[in-house]
Amino acid sequence: MNNNLGKKIYDLRVLNKDSQEDLAQKINTSRQTISKWEAGHSNPDFNILNQIAKLYGKDITYFTEEQNQEVADHMILDRRNSKLLMIALGLVITSVAGAISLIITAPYLFRNIQHRNKL
Repeated sequence: MNNNLGKKIYDLRVLNKDSQEDLAQKINTSRQTISKWEAGHSNPDFNILNQIAKLYGKDITYFTEEQNQEVADHMILDRRNSKLLMIALGLVITSVAGAISLIITAPYLFRNIQHRNKL
């Protein structure tokens, strides 16, 4: 089993002491199809998932809870990265603006210093 959906189907089936054949008969599909879902080689459509959820007394969200949490975690991480990127960009812009200001004002500062030294 290499996917969360397949693992959840497997866990529900085993918890309810059903074989792949038992589940296949209850939802009018083949044992091989159940095997493919559990192994992560294919996924059932929404209606089949809903049938499985109802069969085992679960809400359809049982199959998506973990994925929803992963998406939420990813969004939080993206926000953090965006904030860090904005801070870094602000620092770069400030540094470049400072360097340009120094380049522009340096000749005037040197002239002023030379003029004062002559006095």
